[in-house]
Amino acid sequence: MIAAAVLTMYLLLGGHAMFGSDIFGKETGAAIKKVVSDEGRRAEALRVVEQARKQLEATTKRGSRIAKEFQKADADQAAGRPELQPFLDSLSEDRKGAQKETLDSIFALRKALTEEDWKAVFAPPKV
Repeated sequence: MIAAAVLTMYLLLGGHAMFGSDIFGKETGAAIKKVVSDEGRRAEALRVVEQARKQLEATTKRGSRIAKEFQKADADQAAGRPELQPFLDSLSEDRKGAQKETLDSIFALRKALTEEDWKAVFAPPKV
């Protein structure tokens, strides 16, 4: 039972990386500072990146808290699905909300940047 629950939590969390975590990393902020010449667009893009990063960090913290509560509830590995399902439901709902916020942030960032800025900021790495 515990192995299935842990696997479910892992899948609900999307594995190790959060959706959008690579888009809103420090590298993106540095690229925006380097590439975007218009001060207003640069400030807005940096604001969006910082806000999204904070949202992702908060989601990760909430997920950790839920996982700890889950572990406490099943400390003796005797809890059944009825006792554990609320934790998985909470995690799933939180994850859905985080994905929506992240997607909204991606669109806000796209709106703040020109097409040329976007291509330069998210250019594929040179090999």
